Amino acid sequence: METINKLATNDIFVRTMAMPFIGDRKEVEDIKIQSFSNGARGFKNKKLNYFDWNQLQSLNYSDLINDKVSRVKGRPDNMFEDLNEKSGETLLFKGKPKIVNVRFPHVRKWSTPTILNEKLSLQDQKIIDCGYSQLNNVDWEYIM
Repeated sequence: METINKLATNDIFVRTMAMPFIGDRKEVEDIKIQSFSNGARGFKNKKLNYFDWNQLQSLNYSDLINDKVSRVKGRPDNMFEDLNEKSGETLLFKGKPKIVNVRFPHVRKWSTPTILNEKLSLQDQKIIDCGYSQLNNVDWEYIM
């Protein structure tokens, strides 16, 4: 928390990431409250990626150093999604995702020498809140 405070008091945007060894909802809420009390302006909590937390807790030291840890597919991300703040949440308008039209690449093979504009087309994008609008006045279009 000391580091969060030091960065925040020097006008640096801090987003706390609580991962992976968090316990129950109360513990995550406490981490968020402490982080924001020390100046953080964003918060994200995630599950452990690629490993089964329950299995890790039951392994002994020998199993860990001998890589007896089984991997799980995918990345089960958010534990308590409603606690995330300024970490990429979709902005809602009247209960529905707010959408904006943004120029995005539609060409997959970039090695072909063509003009950039030929590789871009207007595409619908959900507006997400990452806290960037608090950092500067840059128009990020679909990222706030």
